[in-house]
Amino acid sequence: TVQAKNSQNTVDTNFSGNVILSKVSGSGTLTGTLTQPFVNGVATFNDIKFDAQDTYTISAATSGFTTITSGNIMVSNAIVYKKITSLTDLTDGEYVIADANDAVIATNGLNSGVFTTVASNANNGQIVNPSTNTIWNIIQSNGVFTIQSVANLKYLGYNSSTNLNAPDSVTDNNQRWSITYNTDHFTVANVGTSTRILKYNSALTTPGFKAYTSST
Repeated sequence: TVQAKNSQNTVDTNFSGNVILSKVSGSGTLTGTLTQPFVNGVATFNDIKFDAQDTYTISAATSGFTTITSGNIMVSNAIVYKKITSLTDLTDGEYVIADANDAVIATNGLNSGVFTTVASNANNGQIVNPSTNTIWNIIQSNGVFTIQSVANLKYLGYNSSTNLNAPDSVTDNNQRWSITYNTDHFTVANVGTSTRILKYNSALTTPGFKAYTSST
């Protein structure tokens, strides 16, 4: 954010106008919405990005004020997972598995048939540097998918009732999944028992993903 402050060094809530950000130093390109209006004396920027690892400074300029320059901004390599919204986007590779509200993601921790979760910390459809135990390798073969933890190499499988398991290998259709996209969410159904669908349940003693008969 950029604040317009008066001579008493407090935010001037009556100040209006726009503020423009510019790159002063650093090797990459500054992108995003670089001009924002002041609202109650504060201009908010929420999609600013640099496209290369480096140390940057940026400036903020607005009419009536001296242009200011930021301190050093360190940009390091990051692994970013972006939300996908179609089967076309679902190619073989590494993913995180989120609930319908993108609030939590599945870990490889299994507790009484439940795959436990952690907060996703998603922002604008992106999750940055998630823990390795929340990353899953999803591979398609003959129209169905396997889901394998990158951290411990165990597979996401269906056991019985609503319980999931984590076998070391794929031996039958209990470790295979059918994935479809429905309007605003993916449905992950077990191939061995097609009525069982991967779903997050916040009401469990240990909230997490289990296998239910409805995806909504």
